[in-house]
Amino acid sequence: MSKLQNFRHIELDPSYDKIRNPKLLTVRELLPVGASWVHNGKKYEVLKPWGVLAVPLNDFCGIAIVEGPFETGQRNHAYVMNADGSVRFEINKPSELTTSSFSDVYYVSGELCFFLSGSSGDFRLSINKIYGTISKIDPSR
Repeated sequence: MSKLQNFRHIELDPSYDKIRNPKLLTVRELLPVGASWVHNGKKYEVLKPWGVLAVPLNDFCGIAIVEGPFETGQRNHAYVMNADGSVRFEINKPSELTTSSFSDVYYVSGELCFFLSGSSGDFRLSINKIYGTISKIDPSR
């Protein structure tokens, strides 16, 4: 299986100084609006004005994505894409957390984790990156 290359986040304003944040933008306003990469010489991108958090899988054969962090409804969802742009699987919220929103994605101790935030608290979902099954649900600290 060939791997993705040249992964990058797409910023709404690439020249904006996020560290100093002179306009005092919110975390949501500072989110990347997309991600792009190259696979087999072809460029792919995911672009959403409501924000995109994306992390290449550690084997570079796919990308974990949260669309619309801090959003509710259809704008907020999480999935893993293959390097060729096809969706490998969507992450389904556990039934007890359906009112929570996907808020982040990153690796924790080598495990791919999607994070949910809501009125019942913050939770970390450890995901099998091949099948999309949830292997653990932990409160996030």
